[in-house]
Amino acid sequence: MTSNPTSRDYNKASVLDVVLTRAPLTRNELIELTGLSKATVSRAVEELRADGFVIDGGVDEIWTCPARPGTSWASASARRPPASS
Repeated sequence: MTSNPTSRDYNKASVLDVVLTRAPLTRNELIELTGLSKATVSRAVEELRADGFVIDGGVDEIWTCPARPGTSWASASARRPPASS
């Protein structure tokens, strides 16, 4: 039996959609682009990271978050090395 999507599911999907189309991003950029609250974006990013959909960027990233220097968000697929033949 499937359950109906919750607002939390929709928020997580909104964050993932922006990350997949605009990565790398900071949390502040995600907040601005999604219109969601800081707490909602942070929770969605943590869940997406736990699910393997986003990863933490390195300190050499161009995009950094003033509140957390050296932190940026990118889709895991964008950071995955190409498959070897």
